[in-house]
Amino acid sequence: MKRISVVFLLLVSAIALPASALTATGTLAVSGTLAESVQIFITSGTLTLGGTAQDATVSAGTIQKFGGSLTGGFSQTGSTASNFTIAGNFNAEVDYANGASPTYHLTAALNSAAPAGTVWTLGTIATLSTTAQDLQTAGTYGAPSNYTLSIQIANTSTGSIARTISLVATTN
Repeated sequence: MKRISVVFLLLVSAIALPASALTATGTLAVSGTLAESVQIFITSGTLTLGGTAQDATVSAGTIQKFGGSLTGGFSQTGSTASNFTIAGNFNAEVDYANGASPTYHLTAALNSAAPAGTVWTLGTIATLSTTAQDLQTAGTYGAPSNYTLSIQIANTSTGSIARTISLVATTN
């Protein structure tokens, strides 16, 4: 009986002993280089914009000095014996990350010459042309700026006034 007890005790002891845990380790090295980035968002003011935040579109519809109704948030803002003006406004916001630029420089230009008999004004730019001109020289990142677009149209103008305005933000 003593032998059976000893064998039984050894067997129970062997089963009750915990197995030693095995471990393995590994590492993951992460690398990358941060690069500064800048983006511009064009959003509605009075103008009803389509397209994307970077490539907005708006249509004034059928433009008439007398009667008619403009679309897209444009309104007729002035009229003389020889011309009339339509206008609307939009917001442009420049955002910036991962760099040390304190402000931005924003320019504007028409993609092609203004149609005959029209004068385009944007913000403080009295005559918008195909040459880039300053809208902001030290703009604040993350703060939308409102710009009024006015188009003076001579009574003798005909056809389409379709043009694209390029806005270019550069970090200072």
